[in-house]
Amino acid sequence: GGKKVIDNNEVPSITSDGPQMRIKVKDKCLELGRQSEDMKKHVDEEVLVPLIIGVASEVLNDFKEQLGKALSGDCGDNAVCVDDKESVQKILKENQNWQRWFTVAKVKGAPRMKAKTKDYSEEKSWPGSEHLGDCLRAMIVCRGGKESGDTIYQTWLQLEKAFGIKKGNGRLK
Repeated sequence: GGKKVIDNNEVPSITSDGPQMRIKVKDKCLELGRQSEDMKKHVDEEVLVPLIIGVASEVLNDFKEQLGKALSGDCGDNAVCVDDKESVQKILKENQNWQRWFTVAKVKGAPRMKAKTKDYSEEKSWPGSEHLGDCLRAMIVCRGGKESGDTIYQTWLQLEKAFGIKKGNGRLK
């Protein structure tokens, strides 16, 4: 229901065709070999993907903390963090006045990142790993009911501000 209150009855598009990040070390890695297509593939999938996983793992807790801060207060609540989705019902029963809850997923795994990297290298440009856009992922659930549209809209504004979400920076599903 809340999607209709955002941006003239449409969900805003914030995706971009360009890279999601710039990996400056890519060219130095490529220079260590003959800069062949095989070397490009190897650097992209076997060097850059593990590097991205390492960085994402390093900042995962910071992301979760920043998300919690971004969702605090403006909807008359502090969002409830659910670490284990299997216990969501129990946690929400303990927090009966919840308006929003969120969970942060594990960093996307190497096999999936490598597959996406290969696709992006073929569809867009090398290195495909620069086009990976959802290494850190979260899910936010707003409570339904009469005020849910306002809650969803306020949540969007809070996320937009806290994370600098704009065209080319961020992704909404």
